[in-house]
Amino acid sequence: MSVKGAEVDTVLNALGGKGLYQHVHHLLIVLCSFSAAFQLLDMIFIGRIIPHQCAEPPNGTGITIA
Repeated sequence: MSVKGAEVDTVLNALGGKGLYQHVHHLLIVLCSFSAAFQLLDMIFIGRIIPHQCAEPPNGTGITIA
């Protein structure tokens, strides 16, 4: 029973290993995954409705809206 991972490593080493293309491709994938993670985590901050009302100002009769 042979290990397929060893065969792949041999082929990659024969082709030249990891180069600039692989590093740039990996960087782009990581940047995309960060943006997706922030998009999924924003529901923590904007998804919940908090039952809160601000108190009225002490002198509410003199307030006008321009």
